[in-house]
Amino acid sequence: MKFAMKSSFGAVAAATFASATFATDRLVPQQYPTIQAAINASVNGDRVLVSAGLYRESVLLNKSITLQGAPGVSAVDVVLTGTGVAGPAILLGTQGQYQGDVLIAGLTVDGQGVAESGQFAGLFATSIGAGNTLRIERCV
Repeated sequence: MKFAMKSSFGAVAAATFASATFATDRLVPQQYPTIQAAINASVNGDRVLVSAGLYRESVLLNKSITLQGAPGVSAVDVVLTGTGVAGPAILLGTQGQYQGDVLIAGLTVDGQGVAESGQFAGLFATSIGAGNTLRIERCV
């Protein structure tokens, strides 16, 4: 009987470990040439870590991930600026409607885009659904 219990415990432990997921750090520009490319490759729970630099792109953030400046880099040294009047630098979800959990930290978001309302917007999110979170920390 002891053998059967040990065997079952080992199988349960192995199955639990095998099903565990680990977040992946996606490095910009070391692994991905753009922030959007890193977001596209991400799955929920991943971190997109952005090195110092000026990033001229408008990104669609539609996953539950962390978007942040790389560790040890000041927010003023990581600048995400929109690409003109086509939209905001960061759009959360489709048309600003977002569901998920996002942390944006340690970067500068420059309002180069024009939101649908005609206002300049560095970050555009019109609705965060119930039970979802958007946290912004240490940003300029």
